[in-house]
Amino acid sequence: MRAMIAAGGRKVQTIVTSPPYWGLRDYGNPPGIWGGDPACEHAFDMERTEHEHRTGLGLADLGEKYAGGGHKQGQIGSIVVEQGTCPKCGAWRGALGHEPTPQLFVDHLVEVFCYARDLLADDGTLWLNLGDSYASKPNGPKASASCALNSQAHGKWRNEHGQRSRGLAGGLKHKDLVGIPWRVALALQDDGWYLRQDIIWHKPNPMPESVADRCTKAHEYLFLLSKSDRYYFDNEAIKEPARYTGLANQDASGFKNPMDFNGKHASATVRGDRGSKRNSFARVTKDSAGEHGQKPQFRPDREDVDYAGLRNKRSVWTVATEGYSGAHFAVFPPALIEPCILAGSRPGDIVLDPFLGSGTTAQVSQALGRHWVGCELNQEYSPLQDARTRQRGLMLTVEGACDA
Repeated sequence: MRAMIAAGGRKVQTIVTSPPYWGLRDYGNPPGIWGGDPACEHAFDMERTEHEHRTGLGLADLGEKYAGGGHKQGQIGSIVVEQGTCPKCGAWRGALGHEPTPQLFVDHLVEVFCYARDLLADDGTLWLNLGDSYASKPNGPKASASCALNSQAHGKWRNEHGQRSRGLAGGLKHKDLVGIPWRVALALQDDGWYLRQDIIWHKPNPMPESVADRCTKAHEYLFLLSKSDRYYFDNEAIKEPARYTGLANQDASGFKNPMDFNGKHASATVRGDRGSKRNSFARVTKDSAGEHGQKPQFRPDREDVDYAGLRNKRSVWTVATEGYSGAHFAVFPPALIEPCILAGSRPGDIVLDPFLGSGTTAQVSQALGRHWVGCELNQEYSPLQDARTRQRGLMLTVEGACDA
């Protein structure tokens, strides 16, 4: 992204992305160097660990028990993590998502989106999807987290009584929900982003989990953040069908429509607000309210009332996950990010995905008439991106754009 900043030119209007999840998957990305002193001659104390994919959720058995996404997840082998810290300057070497502590992962994402913000228009937005994870005991996926706390770089972690803590990184306990989405969102807020909304992505077909002491996870977070307090947001483009007009006991024309106790229409008779009087059928506006006996607070012309049968989009989005034959992991459902692109940009604007993956953001942006630019370190995704964006005219190419 440094190369993109140096290239100058047009700003991107919106960013739609889903970064790697912390401690859950191996995306095949090469390790990078984060933090520390750029002038330091690093001497990383590298360690290599291997653990089972999402131990404790029963995914090792999914290949035999389930079809679709569960079958694909069950076929994934163990996760290999190579990471280390420079004892001289504290720099960390590893792949994003494999950090030894949640805080280090959060810090790295803040750094990534700091660069991304420089590419964003002043009235631009960021739509950020983040998944969560659970802390495991030291012999599980987070073994490196507890070990790292006893390394030279991190020092020893002791509790208030001076004893070696049996907990995990950052005060987490075995089986704790880490809370990664909100940790990241609040850190971005502290870094200057405007945290505008948390949106719940409700999954009607969630991944099965072999758990008996909690509910199966069926949602993720999608955060809306902005660069400034006033930003571009096309509310009309993402309105949804309304089950009611927004006015109690009134239909879209402003006439009373009596309801019985079961919520059903009690009568098909059309009557005005003042019974059968002729003037009761007149449209009430802010200027005429009260002229014919209507109550002044009766305002059918309010902006939040849409007589086309639409309403403002709600903050819980029910979108089924979709499999993609070319990818090992669940990808963005196009229906999830389409509202983000429609609300956050105009036709011809540029959409950025700094974690492009298989190219869903590019595909949807292109279908909606937007230009797109993306970054992806894993070159194995290139054929998937090409297959999903064959109309190359809407892609903006910048050499070295993926060099973080």
